[in-house]
Amino acid sequence: MEATESLWMDQPQLEAFPRYVGQGRHWDVIVIGGGITGVTCAWLLERAGLEVALFESNELTFGATGRTSAHLTEVLDTRYHALVKDRGEDGAALIAQASREAIDFIERTSLEQMIDCQFLRVPGYLYALTFDQVDELAKEEKACERVGVTVRRPLQVGLPFNVRAALEFPRQARFQPRSYVLGMAARLPKETCQVYEQSRVVDVIDGTPCRVTLENGSWATATHVVMATHSPLNTLWLQTRLAHYQTYVVSGPSPLDLPGLYWDLEDPYHYIRGIQVNGAQHLLVGGEDHKTGREPDTRGAFDRLTTYAGRLGVKVTHAWSAQILESVDGLPLVGRNAASEHVYVATGYEGNGLTFGTMAAHLLADACLGRKPSELATLLEATRFRPLSFRSLLHENLDYPIHLVKDAVAPAEAGSVGEVAKGEGKLVKVDGRRLAVFRDNDGDVHAVTSVCTHLGCHVHFNSAEKTWDCPCHGSRFSVDGGVLSGPAKKELTPVAVTDPLAPPLPSSPRPREAEERNPQPLASPPRH
Repeated sequence: MEATESLWMDQPQLEAFPRYVGQGRHWDVIVIGGGITGVTCAWLLERAGLEVALFESNELTFGATGRTSAHLTEVLDTRYHALVKDRGEDGAALIAQASREAIDFIERTSLEQMIDCQFLRVPGYLYALTFDQVDELAKEEKACERVGVTVRRPLQVGLPFNVRAALEFPRQARFQPRSYVLGMAARLPKETCQVYEQSRVVDVIDGTPCRVTLENGSWATATHVVMATHSPLNTLWLQTRLAHYQTYVVSGPSPLDLPGLYWDLEDPYHYIRGIQVNGAQHLLVGGEDHKTGREPDTRGAFDRLTTYAGRLGVKVTHAWSAQILESVDGLPLVGRNAASEHVYVATGYEGNGLTFGTMAAHLLADACLGRKPSELATLLEATRFRPLSFRSLLHENLDYPIHLVKDAVAPAEAGSVGEVAKGEGKLVKVDGRRLAVFRDNDGDVHAVTSVCTHLGCHVHFNSAEKTWDCPCHGSRFSVDGGVLSGPAKKELTPVAVTDPLAPPLPSSPRPREAEERNPQPLASPPRH
């Protein structure tokens, strides 16, 4: 199955924002990234009286926010019993409380600002399908009770599966994320908060003031810079502590009325969400996670989800993927960037990007406003290093040299451009160099350099979404080489290649034939 736009990106944007073109404009804070973290942070800072600019490389919500499965929950990808073991009951309780406060903020803001984002409180269900998973649920139930997370045992969950046991988490929520974020952006006063789209930032230099440079050569300065992007710039320290994963979602109408949020305990796990679309009941079914650039057949992930969704009566109309980043200790990295005084970052949200993104926005705004760091800010600080996470840190960073060497010496997937079929991408050896070659459905060839511009690994083709993905640090590129997501900043360079399957160009006529086809007018006879 091929990917489509996400269900949310189908919704039209109410307002288009201009591209930034300028030299040396100064703001109190520049926020980079137009997802839920960036827009919420800009909102909070403007409300606190600062002058703010927000730069988005594409359009607002184009990244992870526009590809989410739209759940708002205190149920974490990293289970509470694991958090209690690693960070203690107090640390786990802080995360749970902050997650609830993030959901409350979204609810309150959407009501006060009259943003039509279909916010609805619903229960969440974590359920077990095997006896081993029942034991896992029992451990989680005890941990939740110890850290203040309300949980109960439901009699049924409404799924057409043989569910052996479940935990119910009341007062979770669902909403339409794009409508919410665009609604906030449209309500930002233009006199004190300027929003710019199609304004890709390629460099941030910490200083007094900080300097931000854009792809088009424009630049600006600010007292503080917030990098609220999925994968922040100039953060090699962070990249060593993050793993990039792709997660997949399919959605469509279904006869089942499932108003809640559902997660199983399979590996890879699945999640189910009910949502109203134009008055009709839809279900979102997701999962099949894998590391970015490591799955040779991404269409298979969609196919498996489509089959799974069929058990729920879903007639799939949309299919998309999103990239999620996991830190080595399972908690977000939020706060001052390494070796910086005035540059702040937020990343590593795992599958809780909407709640963690809102949580992070408050911490980043507090930092820019000079407020004393809270216990939560200290717990999540971006520069933290925990010896207990060293083994995970070592494991993640071994992947980089392994792929760097392995892919460099691996044979090309094809020896000729002519071996690449329509809709297919392959690494092709052309004149002694390996190129990333894609042939579109019209038969036209798109060839680019195959070495990721971040740290030199070779990209792999994503068959479902027609992108080139890096298996080392998760950068993604279009078939024409454009950067879709970082940490890469530079595009893959287009390369002209000879296509043996291209139809021959019409030959130029011989001079005499051309003369016969286009005879010169006879000269007029001389006048006497």
